[in-house]
Parts: sequence; C-alpha cells; structure tokens
Amino acid sequence: MRNAVDHGVEKTGKITLKAKREKDFVTIVVEDDGQGVNWKEVVSSALEKGIISNKQSEELLHTIDTQEADSWKKSVASLLYNPQLSTKKKVTETSGRGVGLSVVKKFMESIGGNIMLESPTTKDGGTRFVLELPLTLAIVNALLVRIQSSVFAIPFSSIERVVSITSDDIKSVADQDVAVIDGDHVPLVNLERIFNLDVQKDIKKEMFESYALKERKNEVTDQVEKKISNKEEKKKTQTVVLTRRGKEVAGIEVDELLNEQEIIVKPLPSILHGVKGFSGSTILGDGEVVLILDVVSLLSDSNQLVRI
Repeated sequence: MRNAVDHGVEKTGKITLKAKREKDFVTIVVEDDGQGVNWKEVVSSALEKGIISNKQSEELLHTIDTQEADSWKKSVASLLYNPQLSTKKKVTETSGRGVGLSVVKKFMESIGGNIMLESPTTKDGGTRFVLELPLTLAIVNALLVRIQSSVFAIPFSSIERVVSITSDDIKSVADQDVAVIDGDHVPLVNLERIFNLDVQKDIKKEMFESYALKERKNEVTDQVEKKISNKEEKKKTQTVVLTRRGKEVAGIEVDELLNEQEIIVKPLPSILHGVKGFSGSTILGDGEVVLILDVVSLLSDSNQLVRI
C-alpha cells in the first residue's frame, strides 16, 4: 500500500484493494492507476546500487527495447525484490529504503504463498500486485511452555495470567486436583498425566544413554535418584498457566515458561487427527515441531482426552 501511494499515485489517483478466496488460497490484490513501473529506471537503479554489472544492464535494456515483455519482465521484476533497490532518490516516511517488497516476498515464501506483479495493467499504465496466501494460514501470539522434555504452545487469547503455587495450595475435590488461587478453587489440568509424560522414565533414559558402560550402573543409578529427588523438590513450587473458556477458568501445570512469540498455525499431522487436546502445530526457528494446545477441549473434557 505504501508503494502504491508513493509510486503509483500522481497528483490524483486511485488505489484498489481486493480480497477473495480461490480454492485453498486467499488472494489479495493491490492495484493503482498510476503510470506503471518504469522498467528502464529499475535497471538503471540496480546498476547504480551495484546489484547488476554494466554488461547485465546493457543486456536488460537492449532486451526491453527489442523484445516482447513476456521474455524479459520476470528477470527485471526480480530486481524489485532486492533489499538494496529503490527507484526513489530520497528516503521519506512512506518509502525509499528499498526493503519493503523484499520483506513481503520473503514472508510470502516462508508461508508457502506467492507474490506476482503486473505492470502496466492497461495501455495507460497501472500496477497490480497479487498475493496468494494459503487458506490454512493463521498467525497467533503464543506462550511456549515446557512439560518434561516436551514443548507446547498456548495461544495468548486463551491465557488469563500465570501464577506460582505450592503443594499446600493444591487440594482434591471429587477426584479432581484444584488449586486455591485468590480464594477460588481452580481446576488443574495435568498434561504430564494426560499425555503420559513420565518423569522418572524420561530421566532414567537420559542418564543411562549418557553412560554406556555396565560397570558404572551404580553410579548412574545414584545420579538418577538424585536428579529425581531434585525434581520432586522443585515441584513443591508449581507454575500454573491460568486459561479461560467463557466464564470457566482452569490452570495448566507446566515445568517452565520458555518465551512468547508469533507462530504460524499449521494443520495437525495426520497421525494426530481426531486426538483431542490440540488445535494445530507450528515449526519453530530451529526446526522443532511444537503442538498447539486446544484450551477449549482441555477445559471441557480433560479427563477423557485420548492418551498418546
């Protein structure tokens, strides 16, 4: 939109923004009725910025003058997405830094989308950008938490607040653990139990894999028991993420709060289709796949979740 305002609108002009669904994509069209892209100026600016060589510039300019647009426009248009390029001589609050289209293109590629450019759109000029976004795409703010060795994401839209409680705050009411928080009895959701995240099993496996020699089993066992003891000691203080569904509030017990970040929601792997407790998955920057907790199903039916 900023490029359309600064580059596409002359003294007066019109910018059109459209969005529609096409099969598995949402298509967004941004169009102006300006003079269109000055392709020769794009090539000259790329040469001036050192993006292309003199020889490449001469070849592109010759191609623009002598051949049909279909044969050269794609290669010249790719220059527009270079973060160093801008045809504006002066940087303004609106544009001129050259990074705008580069950022858009990288983002579209990262989510499996596409960006296309058409200019001129009529004999009088005009420029049209078409963005195709996957229909399954959603970006949400989430809190990443660790429960044993597993990392989960909890959407911020479902989070009330985070509190620390002690074992003295936990009581059992009708076979349900509840925490007394600000005088209210808040049901606790224990994902360690629901998803079979066994503490001692994980710790012993971790320790024994670190020590392969049989003669050191006794030493390993001592370390395992010590680590388990430390784990149980730490559990005297429990971190709880309070989540809300309508007027209902429940607490999800977690071992560690990791960080807050925007995540791209992707469909669940086929193996988890039909399993309650998850609304989707996401891939972190390091490539780790993290499941997104479905707070609604956790609060409504935590005792009947499918165990995995």
